[in-house]
Order: sequence, then C-alpha cells, then structure tokens
Amino acid sequence: MATGSTPAMVSLTPVSGNRRIEAIDILRGISIFGVLASDMIGLSSPEHHFGPGLIWTDPASRAIAFLLDVLVSEKFLTLFSVLFGIGLAIQFERSTKYGVTSLAFYWRRFAGLLLMGIVHGLFFWSGDILTTYAVFGALLLLFRNRTQKTVLSWAAGLQILMFVAALAVWLYGGKRLPVPEELERQVALYGQGTWEAIQQARIGDYVERHVGSLPLLLPFIFPRLLFGLWLWRTGVLQSLSDSKALLRRICFGGIAIGIAGEATTAMLAQGDMGPLRVICIPVLACGYACGIALFASAGSWPGLHRALAAVGRTSLSNYLFQRVLCTTLFYSYGFGLYGKVGPLAGLGITSLVFVVQLLLTTFWMRHFQHGPLEWAWRSLSYWRLQQMRAPAT
Repeated sequence: MATGSTPAMVSLTPVSGNRRIEAIDILRGISIFGVLASDMIGLSSPEHHFGPGLIWTDPASRAIAFLLDVLVSEKFLTLFSVLFGIGLAIQFERSTKYGVTSLAFYWRRFAGLLLMGIVHGLFFWSGDILTTYAVFGALLLLFRNRTQKTVLSWAAGLQILMFVAALAVWLYGGKRLPVPEELERQVALYGQGTWEAIQQARIGDYVERHVGSLPLLLPFIFPRLLFGLWLWRTGVLQSLSDSKALLRRICFGGIAIGIAGEATTAMLAQGDMGPLRVICIPVLACGYACGIALFASAGSWPGLHRALAAVGRTSLSNYLFQRVLCTTLFYSYGFGLYGKVGPLAGLGITSLVFVVQLLLTTFWMRHFQHGPLEWAWRSLSYWRLQQMRAPAT
C-alpha cells in the first residue's frame, strides 16, 4: 500500500507485550532510575548549573556528588537516547513490512511528543528532554531508508565533531566562574519565590535550552539516536542470548575504561562537556548496557525483571511523573525543599521514588496495556483510540 489511510495502516499497531524484547524494556526501566539520579541535583538545587561542592561542601556530600558525576551523570541519558533510536528503528522496520510509506504517522507521533515536552518544560521543569527527542526524532526520518554504512558514518562523524568542539572549548573557551549571589538568588527563587516568579524563570530557561541551545545539542544527542537505528538493524539485539561472551567482554572493558576516564575528567574539572568525557560517557554507557543485558538474560530475579520491564514499557509516564513529583517536592509552591536537600538525601529520594514506581507500575500493567501517557500518545499517533485494558488472558 502507498498510503497510511488504507488497510495497511490497520495492520500497523503498537507492539504487543508478548512480542517485545524484555531486555530492551528492562534497560529502559533501569535508565529511568539513572536519569532521575543524574537530574536530582538539578531538580533540588542550583548544582545543575554551577557544579557540585559549591553549596554542599561537607566531605560526604562532595563524595556522593563526585560518584554521581563519574558513575551516573549523562550515562543513562545516553542509554535512553539510544533506546529512543532503537524504538524508531523498530517502527521504521514495521512500516516497511506493512508497506506504509506515508509519513503522517510519524508527524503525529513527533507532534504529540513535542506537545508533551512543551507543557512539561514550560510548566514543570525546564530541563525537559522530550522536546529534544521530538525534534531530533523527526530529523532521524531522513535516515529511514539510508544504508547502514551511511547511518554509522554520520553517527561517527557527529561524535568526532563533538569531541573537536569540546576540545576547543576546554582549551580556549575558559571556565565559567560561579557567582555566590546567583546561587543565593536561585535558592530563594525556587525555594521561597512566588509561582509567577518561578514560572517566568522557567519559561526563560526552557526557551534558552530548546531554542538557543538546540543546535549545540545536535552533535551530542543525535549520534545516539543514529547509533540506536544502526544497532537495531544489525540484528544483535534480537539474539542477545547468543552473544553472552561478547557482552561480558564489552561490559567489563567498557566499565573499566569508562570509570577511569570519567574519574580523570572529574579530577581535572573538565566540566560537563570536557573532551575526555565525550569519549568516556558512551564507553561507560555501553558497558552498563551490556551488563544489564546479561542481567536480563539470566533466569534469576524474575519478579524484578517484570517490574523493571513494566517501568520500561511506561517510561514516558514514569519520566514525567518523576519530574512533576520532584518539582512539587522542591519548589516553593509545593514543599519548598529547594536548596535544602544534599546529594546523599537526593539519592535516597531517587531510590524511594523508583521503588514506588516499580510497585505502582507493576500493579498498573496487570490491568492495562499502556501507561496513561503512552495510551494518549499512541492514540494520537495511530489516529484511533487504543485498547487500554489488558486482554483477559
């Protein structure tokens, strides 16, 4: 069929639970925890903008901030981005299988994601990632019918460009010095300010991040989406159980090299976009991914597997739930804890929130096929209401 308005579109439906690759859902579920752990400092204090240790100067807080920076920061967002690319690759593959060539499905899908990102960024947290995914996901359509060589070449080229840019900034760009008065202003604004004042600042931050800085994110985020597209097409993910020896080697090598490089980056204070970090973040993320794949392929802890997979299948709802909950907890119009929660307490809150999500999502998925926002997004994408209740079987 040549269009999406014919019976071919009727066959193009969301992948059902029994046809999903559980390892991918588990990886996505664990990434939801890692992304929150990485974002928690930025949600609860100005550390996101001014670096760890400037507010929380006690040894325990600085040690936790250092470990989060080395082990967590940007690694799980990298995995999340690759998984987004994998998800799009699966949709491209299924569209080809059913002969659907119309792009209307994808435009509705990206428009829905963009709408959720705008609402989230403007009214809850300006650090939204959904807007970026919507824009770069639409850009990935240009590679839908490209060869594997072309996709990988673009991914590698953009990664090299990012390294060169980071190196130039590190060598010649200088360092942004923190201003104590600005730290105090932000703590007072988000911890004690009015909703109107917070909203005005939030809109400004969102516009700066997603309009002014979006081109700068292209060589940083887009290669990960391209890599996800390339990786799915290799067929490796469809037969993970046949690659355990290779997964072990990549796991141990990636984690060892990545941690060593990230620790060096942190000690040299290269910053969020240091040249060594541009290399080590994907290396360490790859090591994590292979370790999680080995965990997912093992027969132990089936209950935990199911819970993590449930969170992964509802990652959009869980991602937004985390941010709404945390801004309510930290901002003045909620509990006003902004600037009062150190890195250790923040890690405890992250863990507690995720445990609650594991329990609630597992219960939810016993009765429903989709998360609430996944249902709305897919209904818009497929242009018809999706069945919400899980089948009786």
